[in-house]
Amino acid sequence: MHLAPEDLAGADEAFLAATSLPVRGIASIDGRAPRDGAPGPITARIRDALRACERGEDPRFAGWLVPV
Repeated sequence: MHLAPEDLAGADEAFLAATSLPVRGIASIDGRAPRDGAPGPITARIRDALRACERGEDPRFAGWLVPV
C-alpha cells in the first residue's frame, strides 16, 4: 500500500513493518514528530506482541514456530 505524507498528517503514531525490520516506530513525518519520536502505545503493543510470538512466549501462535 502506498501512503503519501499527507495521508499521515494527523497520525498520533506510525510504524513501519517488514521482514527485515519487524516493527519500528516512525520518528517524524515530513518534519512533524508524532509523540516526539518515541514509539506510541499502539506501536509498542504490536512490537511486543510480535516479539512474544517470535520467541514462543505466546501460546496462541505456537503453530507458527519451526523447531531448530
